[in-house]
Amino acid sequence: MNRIRWITAALFVALGLFALSHLSAGAESNISVVSTSHVNKFPTNVTFALEANSDSDITKATLYYRIKGSPVLTYAYAKFDPATHIETEYVWNTQRKYIPPGVELIYYWMIEDAAGNRLKTEPSSFTIEDTRFEWQKQDGNNLTLYWYQGDARFANSLIDISNSGLDRVSRDIGLQLQEPVKIFIYASSKDLLGALEPKAQEWTGGRAFSELGIIALTVEPSQSGLAWAGLALPHELSHVAVNQATRNPYGGLPHWLDEGLAMYAEGPLEPEYQRPLDVAVRNDRLISLQSLSSNFPADPEQARLSYAESYSVVNFILSDNGRDKMTELLAVFKEGSTYDDALLAVFGVDMDGLEAQWRLSLGLQPEATPVPVAPTSQGAQDGAVRAEVEEKPQSGGICGGILAIVGAAGGILALGVRMANG
Repeated sequence: MNRIRWITAALFVALGLFALSHLSAGAESNISVVSTSHVNKFPTNVTFALEANSDSDITKATLYYRIKGSPVLTYAYAKFDPATHIETEYVWNTQRKYIPPGVELIYYWMIEDAAGNRLKTEPSSFTIEDTRFEWQKQDGNNLTLYWYQGDARFANSLIDISNSGLDRVSRDIGLQLQEPVKIFIYASSKDLLGALEPKAQEWTGGRAFSELGIIALTVEPSQSGLAWAGLALPHELSHVAVNQATRNPYGGLPHWLDEGLAMYAEGPLEPEYQRPLDVAVRNDRLISLQSLSSNFPADPEQARLSYAESYSVVNFILSDNGRDKMTELLAVFKEGSTYDDALLAVFGVDMDGLEAQWRLSLGLQPEATPVPVAPTSQGAQDGAVRAEVEEKPQSGGICGGILAIVGAAGGILALGVRMANG
């Protein structure tokens, strides 16, 4: 019996060694890489090049790439005629499949020949840079500021604004940046639009890519520019911090909560928001929280009221329950809870119950006649790397956002609209 067991074991070992030698032979294929390279021509395209040899005709070269820190893996096929020596490239049209500046990409090639051999190249990485400008760089509190126009005092002011906004978010909401953030400051709307996707609206004042930890913002190096940044930077940094604290594969926050926290990060509510809120309260014409849970109305007046209400609700929650309860609520959302389940778990009421409490705090009855809401705004153009023909993502998506400047009575209205692309 022992002899039979020994023979059986020896047979398995021999088969295993044979399999390993066979796999090794495949791994030690005659495919060899002469060179790989990439050329960044932001914002037009990125070209990935490959030169390789093999004893057999090389029949396929597949480029795989992903954003650092993202599970999304995209692949694309380079086009060439089969041969033992190939020089080929794949051009990623970043005008059609947009990606913002500051993103770090990781890529590699998988090469196959007619004999069945395969070779995977070592991964390479590089950062998508907006090479139109000579950028200066300054570090802040877990963030890096990039700018090309204005002196060091201008940059220091922007860093101070960012740190002050983050301090407020930390002190009052209990959130901190968990991952570094890159902020790109463009000196004009024209320069910013040149860095965005072709379909970006002319009134776009900035974009926030929350999942990527990237903000692109127009700030003129002037006192008026710094005044605008004093609202826009804390607002967008709040979006990034909230995204980092609640990111999960199941669901996000109600829009009123995300935007309300961002408005709260700006500081006290500006008069152009406070006035329509006061009018709506006086006339009992508030928009319901259910309506504000998705995209806000496209109508400027209703959009302004939507942001004001969102601030008011968040301010009520913090005043009535304190920072720790808000932190707890965001932690529950991170687990993927539904809107009502998260509110019930932390406050013991669903969204309708929260709205009733908030209305009572404003001196209103718990229920009111529903206010008709205009069609919601369509979010910014998709910032995700998506599949088209030869290019196919394997999972996931990217969150982005848009910061718009809309002319309004009484001054400039800053609208921070967060977009979730899946």
